[in-house]
Amino acid sequence: FSSDGARAFVTNQQERSVSVIDLAAMKVMATWAAPEYPEGIATTADGRVVVVSWMDDLLQVFDAASGQRRAEVSTGGNPRSFGRFIQP
Repeated sequence: FSSDGARAFVTNQQERSVSVIDLAAMKVMATWAAPEYPEGIATTADGRVVVVSWMDDLLQVFDAASGQRRAEVSTGGNPRSFGRFIQP
């Protein structure tokens, strides 16, 4: 969820994307391209969305407001993350 609780961020594993959902309207407001099989997702207090790609062996950091990719980190094979895996 965004830091203000207004948006949810959801991975779409089969579509290689992240949906941004407006929780007041209950509608998808944007869809961002993501690496293959995005699975884990977390948000940070400073406005970043972190996505872990199981098949591309990547951790990617997106700007929560714009959806622009800000950083990418190669990981070991088939990374997975569940729950709150980013700590302040």
